[in-house]
Amino acid sequence: MLACAVLFACSLPLAQIPPPDAGTRLSRALEEKRDAALRRERDELQALAEKLEREKNAEAARATRALLAADAPAPRGASRFRPLPERIPRRETKGDDETKPIRSRAAAELRRTMHSALASQPPRLALAVECARAISEREPADAEVHRLLGYLPHDGGWITPYAQSQLKKGLERHPVYGWVEKAWLTHLDAGELPAPLVPGRPTRWLPIAEADALRREPGKGWQIRTEHFAIQANVPLAEAISFGDRLEAFHQLFTSLFADVVGPESSFALLAKNPKLAPSAAKKQHKVYYFADKAEYVDRLLPIQGEAAASSLGTYIPPRLARPRGSAASYFFRDVDGQLDVVATLYHEVSHQLLFELAGLDRYEDHRPNFWIFEGLGTYFETLQVEPDGELRYGGSIGPRMEQARKRLLEAREYVPIERFTRYDKPAFNGDAGDGDIYLHYAQAMALTVFFMQADAGAYREAFLDFARDVYKGRASKSLQARLGMSYEEIDRAILKSLETTGPE
Repeated sequence: MLACAVLFACSLPLAQIPPPDAGTRLSRALEEKRDAALRRERDELQALAEKLEREKNAEAARATRALLAADAPAPRGASRFRPLPERIPRRETKGDDETKPIRSRAAAELRRTMHSALASQPPRLALAVECARAISEREPADAEVHRLLGYLPHDGGWITPYAQSQLKKGLERHPVYGWVEKAWLTHLDAGELPAPLVPGRPTRWLPIAEADALRREPGKGWQIRTEHFAIQANVPLAEAISFGDRLEAFHQLFTSLFADVVGPESSFALLAKNPKLAPSAAKKQHKVYYFADKAEYVDRLLPIQGEAAASSLGTYIPPRLARPRGSAASYFFRDVDGQLDVVATLYHEVSHQLLFELAGLDRYEDHRPNFWIFEGLGTYFETLQVEPDGELRYGGSIGPRMEQARKRLLEAREYVPIERFTRYDKPAFNGDAGDGDIYLHYAQAMALTVFFMQADAGAYREAFLDFARDVYKGRASKSLQARLGMSYEEIDRAILKSLETTGPE
């Protein structure tokens, strides 16, 4: 058992740690302005709902309370994220709606905060994105904020450049099968899908089950392109399309939450820098393979990973390991009744993929410290849940790894003091040297990341992600304790206290 007596001796003297730097203080000041605007809005909406109920205006009171419910905190410490659709239809607000001035005042305050975040040095992109998304909900006609979010005007509403390009090609969006040629619609309504194409022969249409069965054959799987992903799958087409929709929703979440890690080349940053720049569709897709069973997955990965492929639930092969060059991709299989839900594995590995393919050239090396950052971020996204209405909830104290973290870090007192944990390189983290325990390290990495991303309403998030960006880039940077303005001992105690107070219901 790893010693952690330091955590349970609260009388230990604390190291002298400098306060957070100016950038962190500015970020917190901007976050306080955002929070104050949203707090005032909630208070005003609550007062309005009570007034409407006193006036017996039940319909208006219900609509007002629906706005309050939409912005209410998610349970168990999670955060909420509503992916924006490809097409945002025109929305009308009634002139006598008493919520309109309340929402407009909040939007104006959020707009000021967004501009301050963009003007700060360095720009606080994630906060600016968050404000822009909140403004779009409150001011559906705001052209500039929708431009920043990557939308073009369309039929009185908004559309992504990708969706616009699909419409220009004469495609239509089917609720189950995504963007398809109009000629497909009659066949889809009749329960038919195309058989694998044979060069020189016309398309052959078959019952859905037969067409999907033929796609199981090697080299004949479905090839699907979404705005940001190129997917090869031999599962049923409807499942593959749903898989792609999940990837796109996750891409929105990742690029919003990690905007500062992705940096100045992100779409939002480029559009903010140049007010005359129009949004455009992504020029490159991330490659993803989705296999119907594990045997096919292992066969594909054996030449790349060797026997290690048999023990993985999903994997990402980064550019520096991909052979041939340019073949970086994520690989998954349908893992029925697996150790982790396939969706949890999906979000874990694709978070690695998006980090390594969006954040620019990495300086990662196996023998550098702070390897836990990479797996911590991956396991953090295993908490992601998709609600029936499409809303994403993430960062909550849920899942098998968090339960393992509580058992081992709290009950068994196996917590590794963070000062030591941050020194682990990849071999030490994976337990390849000494008596290291990879399962303990994964559980602790997740617990640390959930804490830094979620605790105290995200108070540590910006400093943590700045640190993560420097680890990714291989920069000599301030230690984590210097970033946070807390000693390692203080961080240790705060993390364990958080685990104790956010246990399962």
